[in-house]
Amino acid sequence: MSPLAVWTLRGAAAVFAILAVASLISPSATLGPHGLDLSRAPQAAFAELRAYYFGTWGVLAATAWKCAHGGKADIERGLMTVGGLVALFALARVYAFAVDGLPLDSPSASVAVATFAVETPSAAGCYLLLRRERQPTQARRRQPSPAAKLEAMEKIGPMALAVGMLLATAAAL
Repeated sequence: MSPLAVWTLRGAAAVFAILAVASLISPSATLGPHGLDLSRAPQAAFAELRAYYFGTWGVLAATAWKCAHGGKADIERGLMTVGGLVALFALARVYAFAVDGLPLDSPSASVAVATFAVETPSAAGCYLLLRRERQPTQARRRQPSPAAKLEAMEKIGPMALAVGMLLATAAAL
């Protein structure tokens, strides 16, 4: 189990926890940059948004944290969960761009495009790390030069996940 995989999951847990707390404190500030106008929403809508987003992000934070502090199988499960989640976010955005068009004329355009630009390499980084975690240790040490290049790219993806998710959180707040 590599320290990079552990820190990737810890970073994801921290970002998910920040999103959970931010969603609980102010759904308007969290969802507003994405183009949702909640100025005339009833109190019941805020209760639902808080419950859904706090619960979802909170469970993801706890899952990523627990997987980061478990064994090899837990780390693999955590990378699959975080990578799958972020990949599905990106896939849903591609679908939305195809169905609704690119949001180039709205104030939330930069947030949507920036979020997508962060999600894609983040998901790829998790899956590259997962692939690396599943390789036997001896196979990793005897990698030829092209594999060494792949390994360098594997290190960039998880860092992009952590940095990207922090930037997305900051943009959302």
